[in-house]
Amino acid sequence: MNSQVRLNGRYYSVNDRGTIDVTERYNTDQYMRGGPAAWAIEEPMPEVTGIMVHHWAGWFGPVLNSYASPELELQRLDALADFHSTAWGIGPGYNLVAFPSGRLWAVGKHGTHRAHTKGRRPLSAPPDGPRMKWNYVGRAVVAAGNWQDEEPPQLLVDALRDGVQEIRSWPGVSPTANVYAHRNVPTVSMNGTLLNQATLCPGEKLLPHMNIIAGVGGRTPEAGIPEVSGDAMLALLDEHDAALDDVVAGMSEIRDAVVKLRGARVKMQGLLL
Repeated sequence: MNSQVRLNGRYYSVNDRGTIDVTERYNTDQYMRGGPAAWAIEEPMPEVTGIMVHHWAGWFGPVLNSYASPELELQRLDALADFHSTAWGIGPGYNLVAFPSGRLWAVGKHGTHRAHTKGRRPLSAPPDGPRMKWNYVGRAVVAAGNWQDEEPPQLLVDALRDGVQEIRSWPGVSPTANVYAHRNVPTVSMNGTLLNQATLCPGEKLLPHMNIIAGVGGRTPEAGIPEVSGDAMLALLDEHDAALDDVVAGMSEIRDAVVKLRGARVKMQGLLL
């Protein structure tokens, strides 16, 4: 049975897992450019096939520890929501936020298009489905703070694990959904070209904890292994081969130009002697 917590004069629901639900706080015109309807995922909602683990890479204020109050954490969530809504039109961009206190907050509604992971999943045809944006077919839990150089406390790791399990309980989430560290999310562009997430997220010190965070039934695929069909992979390799041919041809032209320049230099040195 859900309970409630009172924060700054307003009551918020707390589920059986202890997750504080503040999604209605941010499901407003203030934090969603164009209004909530503009960010709703059309029915039938596509199956969720990825769960992404992120970190903020910052604090939006002084570092918080395990003794931080819920009120202070809510202030940071507001700051995050302001930043994301200004930058990407929706804030916060994630679904769940975990803090070093061990608290887990629900901030982004399950049925809305968020802003946490660029690109599309590398699935191309039925029965796998279309190459849909990860922000539609992925859900995200984020660790508050920067865990590139600092070791995350166990309470935070536990909260991230609980966040993954929370997402798995949502309707429409595949029971075999992969759990990815943000940097390792296999990604393609609209036309199927492989992309790199180009990020250190969720931080070097958090990566060794990914198996714990993934939990029972979770998988943490190796970076760069795309989930594509054999035909799609061959097509991608053909594209890469063509690109390499262009590079080699360009290098040959550069080499010829260097040879000519060296010859000209030798002639110039002869004239100056």
